[in-house]
Amino acid sequence: MKPLSGRTLLVLFAIYAIVCVLLGIFVHPEFYIAIIALAFARPILREFGLVADRDEWQVAVSHRSSHVAFLVAMGIAAVAFLRSSFMDEGGPPGIVSLLLFIPLLVKVAAWQLTGRGRRRTGLVLGFAIGGFWFLFSALSGDFNPQLAVGGLPLLGAFLALRWQRLGAVILLLCGAVTGYFFVLQGMTPPQAQLFVGLMLPAPLILAGVLLMMRGGDDRPEVDE
Repeated sequence: MKPLSGRTLLVLFAIYAIVCVLLGIFVHPEFYIAIIALAFARPILREFGLVADRDEWQVAVSHRSSHVAFLVAMGIAAVAFLRSSFMDEGGPPGIVSLLLFIPLLVKVAAWQLTGRGRRRTGLVLGFAIGGFWFLFSALSGDFNPQLAVGGLPLLGAFLALRWQRLGAVILLLCGAVTGYFFVLQGMTPPQAQLFVGLMLPAPLILAGVLLMMRGGDDRPEVDE
């Protein structure tokens, strides 16, 4: 597909903004929120090759600045999460947890999948989800069954270091069990079910599937 020109993109963005404003005026003010998408549309289109308006140096600078912005945002989210965990009685709000852990998981998964292969991606996801689950349970202050259950993904990831298929089976079972009890059978609002599904079953099942697959475990060697 031929990349879009800057003028074409500007016209499309203007039409989109006008539609959002009209919908916000005549339908509901919440449509104004959709205008925020314009701030992310151009970078996303550029990453997919639909907009070619920068040379290699400009792309490298853009990636570096985006990485710095990501680290700053994660630092702020981590401070808010820890403060809510130890100082607020109700614990961290769901939106704070989403802002912290989902971008981190996306970052890790994208990095591993594009640079290090399936096996290492599965291991990283297993250790990350198991560690987060164990941490959540430990923050309660008392021993509870969730603390012991949270160690199962960690066990699966550790076993996968030596026995890859065995660790994969444990991670798949952990994903299936958590998906059934915490999402399908969970008496929680849809928003909470979505959060739990993204945080527990989906990454564990993905980790297990990747570890069950053969091939694609290493980056291609580069001749010097």
